[in-house]
Amino acid sequence: MTVLVTLALLIPGVAGAARLSASDTAIYNAAFKAADAGNWGQALHLAGKASDRTLREVLMWRYVRAPLTGGPDLATRLAFLDAHPDWPTVTGLRRVIETQLLTEATPANRVIDILGRYPPVSAVGKRALAQAYLEKGRKEEAGRLFREAWIEGDFSKDNEEKFLAQARPFLSARDHIARTDRLIWDGVYDSARRMIVRLPKDQGLLMQARITLGSGKGNPTAAVNAVPAQLRKDPGLVFERIRWRRKSKLYDEAIELLQSAKPVAGYERLWWTEQNVLIRHALSKGHITQAYRLASRHGHTAGAHSMDSEFLAGWIALRFLNDPKAALPHFQQIQKNVEMPISLSRGAYWIGRTYEAMGNTAQAQEWYRKATAYPATFYGQLAASRTGVSLNRLISGQDPAPRAPSGNTMARAVEQLGELGRHDEMLPFLIVLCDSAPDPALHAFLARAAAAAGRNDFAVQVARRAARQNTLLLEYGYPVPPGLDKAIARQAQANGFPQALAYGVIRQESNFYDRARSAAGALGLMQLMPGTAKDTAKKEDVAYRLAALTDEPAYNTRLGNRYLGDQLRRFDGSIILAAAAYNAGPGRPVSWINEHGDPRLMRNTDDIIDWIERIPFSETRNYVMRVHEGALVYRVRLGEKVDAKAPELHLRRAVH
Repeated sequence: MTVLVTLALLIPGVAGAARLSASDTAIYNAAFKAADAGNWGQALHLAGKASDRTLREVLMWRYVRAPLTGGPDLATRLAFLDAHPDWPTVTGLRRVIETQLLTEATPANRVIDILGRYPPVSAVGKRALAQAYLEKGRKEEAGRLFREAWIEGDFSKDNEEKFLAQARPFLSARDHIARTDRLIWDGVYDSARRMIVRLPKDQGLLMQARITLGSGKGNPTAAVNAVPAQLRKDPGLVFERIRWRRKSKLYDEAIELLQSAKPVAGYERLWWTEQNVLIRHALSKGHITQAYRLASRHGHTAGAHSMDSEFLAGWIALRFLNDPKAALPHFQQIQKNVEMPISLSRGAYWIGRTYEAMGNTAQAQEWYRKATAYPATFYGQLAASRTGVSLNRLISGQDPAPRAPSGNTMARAVEQLGELGRHDEMLPFLIVLCDSAPDPALHAFLARAAAAAGRNDFAVQVARRAARQNTLLLEYGYPVPPGLDKAIARQAQANGFPQALAYGVIRQESNFYDRARSAAGALGLMQLMPGTAKDTAKKEDVAYRLAALTDEPAYNTRLGNRYLGDQLRRFDGSIILAAAAYNAGPGRPVSWINEHGDPRLMRNTDDIIDWIERIPFSETRNYVMRVHEGALVYRVRLGEKVDAKAPELHLRRAVH
């Protein structure tokens, strides 16, 4: 019965207006309530009564991703996947299907057919296909997949033994070494420890040393000394020694190892964390040539970490070695390999700066103009100051006219889910649609639908993703919430700073989600920690109410704007220092001032930009830039005149 009902729900929705009738609204409210309770039979039965079929498919989308117990049969899941290959979280659905293939008595030919059409995306899927191949006598193919599943998979102790009972004949010492290596890189130390007994003795000693260093448990010196000499240069061991030394604040010793090390493919993010810290440490100690050498010989071949390394190399060459000729190729490399506006504007701006240092004004201006193509970015705005073009001119006109793609079920679902207040289901569709095409009209439609559903934060998320495709959504991407706008203006004025700055902070802190809760415990629009909010409430002479931080937006912004004002007063109106303090705590900017100088005393804007780039925490460095750029966009959004010099003045002029 259930299968017949659910398969019927795969029929495409009919064309027509997206809004639900009163009857369908009541039906779907009841159907989603039943689904939330896990009563899928009732949910799908109710959905079958609705005249508009769009949200039936959304319910099916939820149903087919349900756990094996209480979820649909394999045929239903596959039918949905076949009909909706571009829907959100299809990879998750494929993982469920692969688990179902492994745990149910699915005929081998059926498994081979399904995983031939949808190649495995998990170790479980590879294991299921390996078993099917083995049953059909295709041992070579089975062995390859067993090896991949063993190396890539995470198993409990019991499941390890079950897997090995079947796969052991196909596994060699090399496979056990590869699995242990991967587990250590991923930090899965308990599983890695269980692997030691399966390794050759020399490899066991190597892996034990890596585990000891990475986990922080045991005697690292003894463990490293026990590693045979021929394995001491193993890249994984070298990395763990670098990381251990860096965490132990043995920076010079870590750099000594880093100078001859190269990143391991697949683990570039981990390597870059160490490289970045150590390059910046060398720079802070005045070891400029060493810092440049580490940055320029980064060893990354592609990706964001390669571009970050190229930026550091170019910046150090230009600003600390005074060698624009050495700097230029690094910045040009960025420009050739990035796509995001933030990165494109950064690369173009610094190429302009490099040509300016060479005395080539014409080329400098050309590259500054290229950077201004991204006027909502930090470096695009600074480039506007260099070209003499106001942000009002660069950020002008209305947002694109919203338009949904004709007959698109997901677009209809977005609006209808918004009507029902089904926000958790709405967001994945917003993201998938936004990323599906560089279509400004579609982006505007999605942002408007999010705002209409009362989720300004979703609208901002859409706008951020649209910005990656160079669509600027001013109205929905930079909200000015009715009812809250007057409170924010009043609070900002009371604390002596422009309301545009308050909006810039809120946008960066919470995307305007009034019920936001961070993993660290920060709450509400301005992401206040309860202790900070309590102290600030005393200063404001208002009662401290924890629940109000997420229940009452104006209460949250009152305390948040007071705290922001306190940081501005603490740092004499410096936006960049106040923003850094808001993000990292008031003590951090003081320590950075002691290390790198006081940006309030720097008369040259270029030196202030360097100060920002020297902030050691990437999160805070990014935060300062995003708040700075957001505040300037908000000045335009609020109807202010923002002249060409405003972006640079924002860096060095105190706020009054």
